[in-house]
Amino acid sequence: MNIDFSKVNFESILIGAFAGLLLKSILDRILIALKLNRQRKVIFDYSNLIGLDKSAQYIHDLEYIKKYILAEEEDEINDFQNSNYAVDAMPTFTSAIFKSFTQDDLRRIAFTTNNYITILDILYSIDFLKDYMPLQLWEKYHIKVRDHFESKEIENEVEHFKECGYLKRIAKEAVIEIDLKRDRAMATHKQFHHLVIQFKGWDLFWIIKYFIRQ
Repeated sequence: MNIDFSKVNFESILIGAFAGLLLKSILDRILIALKLNRQRKVIFDYSNLIGLDKSAQYIHDLEYIKKYILAEEEDEINDFQNSNYAVDAMPTFTSAIFKSFTQDDLRRIAFTTNNYITILDILYSIDFLKDYMPLQLWEKYHIKVRDHFESKEIENEVEHFKECGYLKRIAKEAVIEIDLKRDRAMATHKQFHHLVIQFKGWDLFWIIKYFIRQ
């Protein structure tokens, strides 16, 4: 079969091919934008519903433990011992959500360099805070105190607390560690708040932003 190339409209073929490539490119960009928007919503929901709450609870637990450690009067100590306050173990306070995305995805989800840096800081801050949760800090201190009482066979624990240099030293060390963790937790809480503000908005608005930014 002989083809008469003189009758073939190469211009139409080229236009059709170009239009096909353009449509495919647009479709690919839409799919990527939809994916990035879904990932943004995951980070937004975690920050808004879990991150803010758990970082605030972390701070509250640390402040409670610090007051307990610094209590010296018998009535004050009894109030703490008889309270029903429960320190939260916080299994959902985790960096796993952020680590589930690739670094490239995080950069694109963040949209701005400042947001990306905030996400990275939150990620590493959570890991730092999780090394010693408030409950673990309390247990670590409490074990040292109980071991000391048992080794010395102390009868009047309240009076011993007021006089013992060793107990004052470990209390001071515990408070320093608590303050360090609290300062980091407060900064992380503010960063979660920043992300919530930065990532809020209508889906269509964000899809268009991601579509244009690619």
